[in-house]
Amino acid sequence: ISCVTWAQADKFCSWRNKRLPTEHELEKATRGGCQPGKDSTCISDTPPYSWGYGKPTCKLANFSEVPNTWGCGTWVPWAFGNGAMGPYTQGELLGNVWEWTSDYYSATFYSSLAGAGNGEPKLNPTQTSYSSQRTIRGGGFDSLAADLRGYVRKAMPESGSHPNLGFRCAQSPK
Repeated sequence: ISCVTWAQADKFCSWRNKRLPTEHELEKATRGGCQPGKDSTCISDTPPYSWGYGKPTCKLANFSEVPNTWGCGTWVPWAFGNGAMGPYTQGELLGNVWEWTSDYYSATFYSSLAGAGNGEPKLNPTQTSYSSQRTIRGGGFDSLAADLRGYVRKAMPESGSHPNLGFRCAQSPK
């Protein structure tokens, strides 16, 4: 679903007895989990893309492969099921549409959460300090390849609505 504001996305997920994911949940779903005990950091030890380390192509994600050719030349979001699967089998985590998260945006919040010295937050953090913007993740059909990396995050006013902006719902464990 695209062309919705943050409040509309939040209301839809609530109606489904779910919620918007945190930005940390989306990043973990995209890049996989950290492997404690390794010498490298989780940030450098996990792949940047949901499909691994290979550069984005139009077979893997819907994006602007060449500047000004949105949606791999289609100019629109794809129907679900045409993009690459993530490490936990969720589909289309990168490209197609930017995705709303439940978190307020702060330029420094996420990078300040390193736990155990490995670059991975200790728990699923949430940014609850009020801001006029929310965090979006994943890149859209009009994004260049650099925005498709799983750790890229951007700010969007809660009232923002665009064909390249959508959401997915998450469910907390019972």
